[in-house]
Amino acid sequence: MAKLNIEINKATGTLALMGIILMVFSVLMTWLDVNTNPDISATGIDLFSNDDLDDWQSNIPMIVTILGVIMLILEFVSILVPNMSKKIKASMPLIVFVFSLISIILFVLFATWDEIDDPVQVGGGAYAVLLGAIICLCATAGQAFAILKQKAQ
Repeated sequence: MAKLNIEINKATGTLALMGIILMVFSVLMTWLDVNTNPDISATGIDLFSNDDLDDWQSNIPMIVTILGVIMLILEFVSILVPNMSKKIKASMPLIVFVFSLISIILFVLFATWDEIDDPVQVGGGAYAVLLGAIICLCATAGQAFAILKQKAQ
């Protein structure tokens, strides 16, 4: 039974890694598209480095990337280091779960940004974050709820 549990944790960890990698590389994708001119678009890096946008939402691609890098490190350590303390190993999926929720909330805040009106639409990079965060959320949900259930008892 213990071996099966370890294999399930590795499988869900690998699935979570796929979602996290999608989130991290989304900063290189298009986050804003202009319908009236297909040549005008902005990647996550463009939004972060653009001085014309003073709203805090222009920082969301970098915030999500930083969260993704932290999640990536936690998942790699969780998968590759099997003999760590139980408290540390138990807290990692919970942290990744919470960061996934935060990433989904940040996507919603970005998608409802008032700069995004009729000619400007949310690009594929933002949707890649949403997809990656949902994959990661689903992969770590079972582990996170099991940890919370153990702490409640």
